[in-house]
Amino acid sequence: MMEEKTEQELIQIIEIMGDYDEVADALIELKHRKNDKVFSMLNKIIREQLGDVYLQAMAFELLYQINFEEALTLLNEKINEFDPYILASAMDCLSEDSEVIDIKLVEDIVKKLLQRSKSRELDDTHLGQVVREAIDWFKESYGPKLQKS
Repeated sequence: MMEEKTEQELIQIIEIMGDYDEVADALIELKHRKNDKVFSMLNKIIREQLGDVYLQAMAFELLYQINFEEALTLLNEKINEFDPYILASAMDCLSEDSEVIDIKLVEDIVKKLLQRSKSRELDDTHLGQVVREAIDWFKESYGPKLQKS
């Protein structure tokens, strides 16, 4: 169990990048412990595309929970590079908070995400149900708000 490991052991699991499920669990545990290094580790995983897309998506979600502004900055920078699954995680985070986020704070990112969601890459039938549902929820959450702003 991760809660039995020392912070140094958790950091080592993350740095080795062996079993991605174990890395995800170690990141979650470090976040719960409010470890100072977790922010930079999450940022590195996303920016350097370490691990698989599922680990990167989970890292984005944790980063969003820890530092909303940094997550938005990163999303804005990498919006055209992110794998559809990571974009789906970003859309889920923003959709979940759509009632409390001031649209003016995220308007540009929302417009970019809505534009990217129309791309062929995200429209392919090979994309999983998770990605399609995230896009639909995002459009439902932010489409009407953009029309009002």
